[in-house]
Amino acid sequence: MIVIKLSGGLGNQLFQYSIGRKISLNIKTDLFVNIDNLKNFRTPREYCLDKLNVCCKINPNTSGLKIINEKFFHYDNNLNISDNILLKGYWQSEKYFKEIKHILLNEITPKINLSNLFIKYKSKIESCESVSLHVRRGDYLTRGNLKFHGVCSLDYYNKAIQHIKERINNPVFFIFSDDINWVKSNLMINFEKYFISNYNIFDTQFDEFFLMSKCKHNIIANSTFSWWPAWINQNSNKIIIAPLNWFSESNKNVNSNDLIPDNWVKL
Repeated sequence: MIVIKLSGGLGNQLFQYSIGRKISLNIKTDLFVNIDNLKNFRTPREYCLDKLNVCCKINPNTSGLKIINEKFFHYDNNLNISDNILLKGYWQSEKYFKEIKHILLNEITPKINLSNLFIKYKSKIESCESVSLHVRRGDYLTRGNLKFHGVCSLDYYNKAIQHIKERINNPVFFIFSDDINWVKSNLMINFEKYFISNYNIFDTQFDEFFLMSKCKHNIIANSTFSWWPAWINQNSNKIIIAPLNWFSESNKNVNSNDLIPDNWVKL
């Protein structure tokens, strides 16, 4: 069996699940996840995968398993995996699981019922040249996260909007953020736009997550929560824009080159 030690929120859990799913299919064994670490994360997290149609079970017992730790942040081309292992790490590169994208697209779908507001916005999103724009501030502004992650600059978002403007006729922006007031005060978008807050509007984070995935194009933050909707976006002509610098200046030595797929635009 393969056991993945989960850490972080929905986006992180999906990376960890996806590498485990790929390995379990390759060696024809069962996939389990261990969730003991979620409450001890720097920001305590809930187990999210049970709300999706994923193919794994929870296994609290990891004794006797060989531990494989992620060696570095970028893709490990020499990863040697056998049966009966415990994987620890973030594994944030599509190179670990791109070969099974067709399977993951079927599994990263909601098992739960999404809200009426989801249905309302989905209809609008699918009827126009929709562009999701994700601004993550919130927990990223806490001292530890600000030093490690940082937040995407206003300059990044302005360049991303300009990039879309030059290539898409009549774009309609759907802005997703945990700090909508900051966005309204700082980000000037001279197109039709809808401000969508993830606080007090939707029943769960999955409404927001899957709405972003339904947009035809995506401008993501330095956040795996918006990375994944862009990745599962099935528009064949999609433009995905991601920040060139995923981490703060103090973490420039972290090699994040393999995090952003080659066909995405880095600004």
